[in-house]
Amino acid sequence: MAHVPSALVPPAQAKPRPLLSRVSIPVWRLIVLLIFLVLWHLISIPAGRLLLPSPLDVIPAFWELAASGRIFSALGSSLLVFGAGYALAILTAIPIGVLMGGIRPLGETLEVYVSGLNSTPRVAFVPLLILWFGLGLQTRS
Repeated sequence: MAHVPSALVPPAQAKPRPLLSRVSIPVWRLIVLLIFLVLWHLISIPAGRLLLPSPLDVIPAFWELAASGRIFSALGSSLLVFGAGYALAILTAIPIGVLMGGIRPLGETLEVYVSGLNSTPRVAFVPLLILWFGLGLQTRS
């Protein structure tokens, strides 16, 4: 078979891409966000403002809290609680994990409890934590 120079071969005709594949990822993200907001609004109509406020109610309330500065103090206290809990978890979990990995009998003994705690949904601990520690930054006396 003879070699045909590429200049003599007609270019392959490109297939037109479907419309959905021409939309970029950022545009898809905006479309999904808009769909979410519309569904949220439609679901909030029969649910009522007290049970599920509409995004049309939430956005002005957010700007009001931001303008007054109250949202930043609430965010700061939430981040403080989160950071303290995260630091406490690091300070306890890493040494316990190292000990469990280094001392085989200790690891085998505690493994069943760690697996049990890990398989329990985190939400199940919320009522116990509220009973033990209460609400707010102050501890119960």
